[in-house]
Amino acid sequence: MTGSRGSELTTRRRWIALFGLVAALGAGALTGCSADPDGQAGRTPSGSASEPAAEAEPTFAPIGPLEEVLGYDLSFGSAADVAADIAWRENQVAQCMKEQGFEYWPMVPGAESITFHAGPLPGSREFVEAYGFGISTQETGGAGWTFSGTQAPEQLAYLEGMSAAETEAYDTALYGPVTDDPASDDQGVYRAGGCAVPSNEGASDDGLDLIRSEANAFLMGLANHSALDDLNREWSACMADSGYTEASPSSLKARLDAEFMELSAGGGPGGSALEPDSELVETEMILALADLECREKLDYDARSLEIRHTLQQDYLTANQADLDRLQQAIEEAAA
Repeated sequence: MTGSRGSELTTRRRWIALFGLVAALGAGALTGCSADPDGQAGRTPSGSASEPAAEAEPTFAPIGPLEEVLGYDLSFGSAADVAADIAWRENQVAQCMKEQGFEYWPMVPGAESITFHAGPLPGSREFVEAYGFGISTQETGGAGWTFSGTQAPEQLAYLEGMSAAETEAYDTALYGPVTDDPASDDQGVYRAGGCAVPSNEGASDDGLDLIRSEANAFLMGLANHSALDDLNREWSACMADSGYTEASPSSLKARLDAEFMELSAGGGPGGSALEPDSELVETEMILALADLECREKLDYDARSLEIRHTLQQDYLTANQADLDRLQQAIEEAAA
């Protein structure tokens, strides 16, 4: 959902933006966690950011060979690394908006404005016991970073001088076309794509956009790949022992997500969590714990991760020439 245009903006760390991809790949994409004693996992603080906290970095499972080519690095860097990454991406957005005929002033934070957050990672026991899958509770992970920054006065003046039609065109260029328009006036509209999501990162020429989109589609489909059928049957049998009829972890999450979207009138990321005592929240918590027990019993995460990495390597080998061109373009853009 598009946010307000106030002068104070808060941006969540890049890997959390990839949560949908991580969730689709399965909980094994993330392993390990650190405790969240303050109960602030997944919450974005308001106001100015504090000094970076000296907290232990969560342990991430290794990314696969195709994810590496596409630049999906989930590890944490220093505050200076994070600030540099944001600056590069903000300038990518500015260039994209310029090509669309609009002005955009990059918001570039200093290292001192980056705040690191510890917390349980999706799929970990700590996360599941606190938030289930993070669907109806609307928690998408505590570990990560945030920063608060101020929009340039020129940006604010530029936006305020637009007509309603110009504002709509600007929002479409920046955030993408409207995908959902909730009935509630205070919810705003939901958009997808646009320059604010610089997914091509230097891969817009010579058909590289298509190569990248096809590779991303392959990654998104891995959770439902037939190579996982035997493992998912083991998981399904384990869930049946507890009285639950489910085909796979991904189909279970998809069903709960659909139920939440229906109940919350298009909630989704950025929408409102349901009340803790709501039936769907209680159901999600029970099923998430059952799923966790079966995943741990079967060593599901490690086994599925090995299968997915093998599939990624097979895809990489079959499309080596195209992906080499894509990787070169990404590296040149980053330089």
